[in-house]
Amino acid sequence: MCSECKNFVHGTVLEDRKNPVVALVGRSNVGKSTLFTRISGVHRKMGNWPATTVEVGSAEVTFNDHEITLLDLPGIASLHPVSPDEALAVDILSNGKPDLVLFVIDCASMARCLFLLSELIEKKHRILVALSMDDVAQRRGIDVSAEKLSKELGLPVMKVNPRKNEGIEELKSAVIANLAAE
Repeated sequence: MCSECKNFVHGTVLEDRKNPVVALVGRSNVGKSTLFTRISGVHRKMGNWPATTVEVGSAEVTFNDHEITLLDLPGIASLHPVSPDEALAVDILSNGKPDLVLFVIDCASMARCLFLLSELIEKKHRILVALSMDDVAQRRGIDVSAEKLSKELGLPVMKVNPRKNEGIEELKSAVIANLAAE
């Protein structure tokens, strides 16, 4: 954090961008770090306890010949932080202004994720929604349609399963398409 302005962005990849910045955003335990690991090849320590990611993961990646900076932000429930790790994530979203928010939703507990998504939409972030844990949702009898959700939200929505490497190449192509769109 900058001692003068209390901003977390100074001296980071967000201040001196060489490539577009894509931030993985969502609540804790929705699969952000698993997705980050799968698409970046950089292993992150993960677990099943609240606020697992308490720092920002960063990787320079290439999607279809396009260089991108990928950030794995700590989980947040809203844009009103209640802990230091949430404050870090919110500051990066507010002051760092990533070029694309890759918003990860756990299909098995989707309702918990939608408030944060609505806040990000309200703040005019460019958003691509990745639905994770669809296999868990289906075992619980929950069927989530990416197409219907996309139509309702007015945002691109796609299903991914990073543990099984499903939907990853399509997601990379969607990231590039969203970054290219104006």
